[in-house]
This record gives sequence, structure tokens and C-alpha cells, in this order.
Amino acid sequence: MRCIFSNLRKFKRKYKQLIKTQHLSALNAINSLVNVMSAFIIDTSSIEFRKVEMEGAEQAWMAWLISEDKAPVSFAMRIFKIKPGGRIPLHTHWYYHEIFCIQGEGKLVVGPQEFILKKDMAAFVPPNVPHSYENLGSEDWVFICVIPLKKELEKL
Repeated sequence: MRCIFSNLRKFKRKYKQLIKTQHLSALNAINSLVNVMSAFIIDTSSIEFRKVEMEGAEQAWMAWLISEDKAPVSFAMRIFKIKPGGRIPLHTHWYYHEIFCIQGEGKLVVGPQEFILKKDMAAFVPPNVPHSYENLGSEDWVFICVIPLKKELEKL
């Protein structure tokens, strides 16, 4: 909730600044702010996947869909593709994951727990907990992974 209110405060501050410093009408100030945050779409069939560069990772690729590079966002959206037999080994980091499986199936290990994640299923991986991914199926395991950006997490 804080992230939403923080962004709203920033928006209001920038709005007032535009009216005051550039002598814009309220409508023109809003249009100026909206143009900074333009809508966009990404065709995932044409994105460039990069190999997951982690010791022990096999047949795993990832692409950034939405990040700070493309929009002033609080979260980043990534897409992973793990080939049959592929894996991302046990690892840990400061951020949590919100995952949605769009194709295939795989094993998600989170701490002492093991889950089978299939198409149309979602999962949450807490921060600072060892976790891994392994494709168990005969087709690519594809999932969306949303993570917070550190700058927003530090404000909480």
C-alpha cells in the first residue's frame, strides 16, 4: 500500500511543480505527466531470452518484460523458459518472487518444501529463502516472475 501512496505523492508533487514552474494549465500538466508514463505492450514471441548465468544452471533462459528501463515501475516482470531436464539450482537473494506458470510443469523447491507448479498455477517465494527450479516435463516450462525493485522495498 505504501508504494501506491508514495507514487501518488510523487505524482501530485510533480503535478504542482509543472503548474507552478512551467505555467501549465491543470489539463496540460496531467497530459505531460501521463506522457512520461506511456502505455506499451510487449510481444513475447519476439523478445530476446538470455541464458541464466548462474553456476549449476542448465537449459534455462530469462528475459526482462517490464523494468525500470521501460517504465517508472515499483516491480519488475520477467519471463523464464526452462527446457526439459533444465534447472536453476538452489540460490537465495533479498527479494521475493510472485510466479505464474503459463506453460509446462516443474518442481519448485522453497526451503524444506517442494511443489509441482503447472500451467495456470501461481506461487510465492519469500525473500532470503533458498529456492530452485527444475523442469520435470517434456515441454518447455515457462513462467512469469514478478519481483520488487530494491528502491521501493527499502521504503517499507
